Amino acid sequence: MDSSDSAEPLSTHRLDQLLGQKAAVLRTKLNILGAELRDRFRLREQNLSSLASESERLIADGERVSRLVRYDLREPRDLSPFVQQRAQLAQELRRQTTACWTDSVPVVRDFLDVWEALEQSRARSLFLHHARPGAA
Repeated sequence: MDSSDSAEPLSTHRLDQLLGQKAAVLRTKLNILGAELRDRFRLREQNLSSLASESERLIADGERVSRLVRYDLREPRDLSPFVQQRAQLAQELRRQTTACWTDSVPVVRDFLDVWEALEQSRARSLFLHHARPGAA
């Protein structure tokens, strides 16, 4: 038996191990980045839900004061704090949405880069598996 024949399976085995380890690392990175994205979107939903609750409360209070104004039990200027607070909430909603996307875009970019690297690793492994001498 030729020494190159015995070295071939050993180096092929090592290459398979290396590609497997690289794929495992890439899968772990994907899982971590996916968890980061889920956390960011979960926080966004919590913040938006809180803002929606606050907005609903302001609308209800504003409607109550508006009824009192119609019956001359309150001054029209008493409505202005509600209008100002609703405008501030709308601004905060935009700020929260923008902040979420600003935080998420780099993570999404990293996720896609890692996913691409994982798919390239899989394709490389498949190619090398079929390119081996004696592979069908």
